[in-house]
Amino acid sequence: MGGMPPMQSLGAGTAQGLRRGHTGGSLTAVLASMKSGIQAVEQRQRVKSLTVHH
Repeated sequence: MGGMPPMQSLGAGTAQGLRRGHTGGSLTAVLASMKSGIQAVEQRQRVKSLTVHH
């Protein structure tokens, strides 16, 4: 999962989690993948704003 834009990887993670949730009944997998995707987006935005200021 290297050079994917954050939103694409977030969507992919959510789709995988949902598919896994339907077969395995695991909602925590969905939430975990969404949370990690959101954290990646936030980190990237934080880095961007830091580089803009300097």
